[in-house]
Amino acid sequence: MANQSKLQTATFVVISTDNLKRGLVKEMGDLAVRLRRTNFADFAQAFCGRQFNGTKATLYQLRRHVSWMKSHGVLKVAAKAKAAKAGAR
Repeated sequence: MANQSKLQTATFVVISTDNLKRGLVKEMGDLAVRLRRTNFADFAQAFCGRQFNGTKATLYQLRRHVSWMKSHGVLKVAAKAKAAKAGAR
């Protein structure tokens, strides 16, 4: 636990799931929508070891997919989302 990245300790909220079509990323988006506020541990608990497209999902894959979702506007860090919403008022 000493070497955790900011991605693994952040709390995320869902912004948009329009561009998620299938596979592991779609399942992760659906989980995030159901939970509303989620973190990396929720994704790891739900998907680590499950099989998608013939391969098992690893922590490395999950971290990479969360990073992709964050950079493509699917997820946003909760503190930043709250600050952006307050600034828009």
